[in-house]
Amino acid sequence: MQKYPDNIYPEFENILNRPYVVFIIKIDNHTFALPFRTNMNHKYGYKFKTTGRVTNYSTGLDFTKAVLVDDASLLGDPAIIDNKEYLELSKKHFFIRKQFIKYFENYKRYLKNELNEYQSKAYVYSTLKYYHKELGIQ
Repeated sequence: MQKYPDNIYPEFENILNRPYVVFIIKIDNHTFALPFRTNMNHKYGYKFKTTGRVTNYSTGLDFTKAVLVDDASLLGDPAIIDNKEYLELSKKHFFIRKQFIKYFENYKRYLKNELNEYQSKAYVYSTLKYYHKELGIQ
């Protein structure tokens, strides 16, 4: 994503020539891409209960690395994902959307210093900080 160079946007997952698989969520007039992670080592997202991927780690959707993709040209081609994860997403997509909305609403509370130190940890490395203007916050 050349639009987001590493020196200005260090929180983005941005390895050149590497595809990123994302789950698209629409909230109000905005579209977010939540990246699939093979090594989900925090709880700020949705962790899959089942996966067919060979890994010793938790797989999931990482809310902290959400990317605003109101500009559809930022998205690539559709991808094929693990069948077990697909079935779980089919059943849980409303729950995941609700959880991401909660994450987003709490991010706004974080900006107002309304969260305690423990709750604030969820937002220290969040990519949402790059979208204040577009999201009309702060």
